[in-house]
Amino acid sequence: MVVGIFLLLLLPRLWIVLNSSYTFYSDDAIYATLAKSWTEWNLKGSFHPTWPPLYPALSAIFSLFPLNWETASRLVALLAGTAIIAPMFFLLRKTISLAGAISFTLALSLFTPLLTISFMALSDSLAVLLIIGGMVTVFLAFLHSPNFPNNKLLLLGSVLFGLVYLTRAEGMMFVFLTFIYLTFYFLIKRQIKLLIITVFSFVAVFFLTVSPYMISTRMQIGEWSLSPKFSAQIQQGHAFALNPRGTTWAQEVTSAKNPDYQSPYFKNGSDFAINRLYYFFRQYSPKQEKWQQVFLLIFPLWAVPLMLIGAVTILKKTYRWSLLYMIFIMVTAIPITIFSTPVQDIRYLAWTIPLFLYFFYLGVEKLVFLFLYWMEKKTLITAAVTLLAVLLFPGTSLDNLTNPQKVAANFSQTHNKKELKIVGEWIKSNFFGSNPKVMLRHEGVEFYAEGETVYLPQISFEQLLDYAKKYQVDYLVAWDEELASDEKLVFLLNDKINHPGLQKVFSPNLPNTKIVVYTLLETND
Repeated sequence: MVVGIFLLLLLPRLWIVLNSSYTFYSDDAIYATLAKSWTEWNLKGSFHPTWPPLYPALSAIFSLFPLNWETASRLVALLAGTAIIAPMFFLLRKTISLAGAISFTLALSLFTPLLTISFMALSDSLAVLLIIGGMVTVFLAFLHSPNFPNNKLLLLGSVLFGLVYLTRAEGMMFVFLTFIYLTFYFLIKRQIKLLIITVFSFVAVFFLTVSPYMISTRMQIGEWSLSPKFSAQIQQGHAFALNPRGTTWAQEVTSAKNPDYQSPYFKNGSDFAINRLYYFFRQYSPKQEKWQQVFLLIFPLWAVPLMLIGAVTILKKTYRWSLLYMIFIMVTAIPITIFSTPVQDIRYLAWTIPLFLYFFYLGVEKLVFLFLYWMEKKTLITAAVTLLAVLLFPGTSLDNLTNPQKVAANFSQTHNKKELKIVGEWIKSNFFGSNPKVMLRHEGVEFYAEGETVYLPQISFEQLLDYAKKYQVDYLVAWDEELASDEKLVFLLNDKINHPGLQKVFSPNLPNTKIVVYTLLETND
C-alpha cells in the first residue's frame, strides 16, 4: 500500500523536476560544490563545519548517473520529500482508519511548502523525512511495548536522529529532547536500571552514527563541538557586515572552499548566548509573532481548535506516552527553533507541517464520530470531509496534485536564475587558470565558474576596491537582486558609465534582470 501511494505521488513530481528549469543560487550551490568534492575523493573539501555531509554525499551518488548536477541534487530532495508519507502512514495506521491514512497522504501532497522544498537542491526535504522518521519510530517504540519502550525501535530512532545531524544541525536538538523525555519517563516509572541502560545505549548509538563528522570537525576547528553551526548561527548578526577582523561572517562561516576554521564564530556560541540571553528573550516575542504569520500562511486559524481536540482525545492509555512524546518534542523544539534562527523561513519548521495535519485529522475524526455516530461508513465520510477541508487551507493547492504542468512553470519562473549560469560559464571560459575568485553575495556563479566566492561586504565603493585587492579578486559581479537595495553600491548596475578602478568585461542582455561583470584595474600604489 505504501509503495503504491509513493509511486503514485512520485511519478508526477518526477515529471515536474524533469520539465522545470533550475539553476543553483545560494545554499544549493554550496551543497553541489561539496558534492563535487565527494566525487573527486577530496574528503577535506567534503566535510565542512557549517554544511553537514549527508545530503552532498547522496547528491554525489546520484551524479554517477548521466544527470547534470542540478537534476542529481534535486532527485535526492524529490525522493526524500515524497517518502515523507511512509513514516506518517505507519503512524496513521496505528491511530486512524485506512481510509483516513490514504486521505492524509493525498492531503499532505497538497501543501505547497513541502512540495517546493522537494523540488529544490537543498537538504530540507531529507531533513524533514529523517526528523519525522525518528519521531515516529520513538512513538512506535512506546506503543509496541506494554510496559516499557521497545529498545530496538529506540535505537533505530537514535540512528535516524544521527542522520538528521548529518543533514542539518537540528539533529542534536532532537536527540537531546528525546534524552530528556526518556529520562523523565523512567524516573516516573522508578526504573533507574532501565534508565541507565536505555538512555546510555540511545545516546551512544547517536554519537556512534555522527562520530565521523564530529571527528572531522574536531580536526578542522581544533576543539570538540556539538554544533559549530549553531555557534556560528547564534552569533551571525549581518552576514555581509565587516567584523573586527576585517572580513565578514559569510566569508568565515559559509564559504564552501575557504572557510576560516579558526573563526571565533565556530566557537564560544554558548557563552555568547548566555551573555546576551536578555537580548535574545526580548527578541523572542516579535520573532514569534512573525512565525505565527508564517503558520497562518499554511494553516487557517479555525483549524487550530481541531488540532487541539485531536491531541487531547488521543491521550488515552494506549497512546499516552507515545503522544506525550510527540507533543513534548513539538512544544520544545518549535520555541528553540524560533529562538535560534535568524529569519522566519518555513524551511526550518517544515517538519511540523505533517504533524499539525496529523492532529487536525484526529480532531475531525473525533467530531465526526461524536456527532454522526449513527451514520454508516463514518470512516469514509471522515476521510473525504477532511481532505476537502484541507483544500481550504491557505498553504495548499489542488494544482499540486492535478496540474503538474502549471506547477513546473511556476517553479521555473521563480528558481531559474539563468543569469548566474551564463555569467559563471563565461568566467570559466575566459579565465586563464583555475579557481577564479568571484566577488558577489551568493554562490551560484562560483559553482558554474568552478571558482571561489569572495563575499561582497556592505561597505563604500572605495573600501570595496581595497577589500577586493586584499582578497585578490579576479571578477566583481554586480547583480540587481543583490545590489538594488544597497544605496552605496547600486550604481555598479549602471554599466554605461566608467567606474574608477573597474573595467566592465561582460553583461548579458537578459529581460527582467541586470548583471554586470567587472575586473579590477591595476593601479600604481
